[in-house]
Amino acid sequence: MRRKQKTRKVNSTRSPEAPALTYITKNTEIKADLHCDIDIRIAGSVEGEVESTQKIILDNSGKVKGSIISAIAEIYGEVIGDIWVSDRLTLHPTAVIDGKISAKILIIEDGAQIKGSLKVGPETELKKKVSDKISSKESSKLSA
Repeated sequence: MRRKQKTRKVNSTRSPEAPALTYITKNTEIKADLHCDIDIRIAGSVEGEVESTQKIILDNSGKVKGSIISAIAEIYGEVIGDIWVSDRLTLHPTAVIDGKISAKILIIEDGAQIKGSLKVGPETELKKKVSDKISSKESSKLSA
């Protein structure tokens, strides 16, 4: 007598609302500007401007030599350049920053290192490029 095997139905379709992500792996070195409308996670190194209308995460092993421009950023690695964030910037204990920081909200955890200047608060002037892109993206969501 053969036993009937149980089958499981696996839903393999991804929702169109699933988060998209650009990932720069640990051993990757990029010498170029990156501009995305999705989240960026960097574990390697980038020499150039990194811009996202969403979120940028710089891992412990990550290094950016250039500007970071985004709505939200979480920094664990090293940045040699300016950081422009229209909403919340979090500097984790392993973060090392050498440059100007401009953010609406700034969270600095114990151990984070900053060599530069800070502009923080709701009236902080942000880099025009990211501010315009984020505003237009938010207004298009409201009208949809």
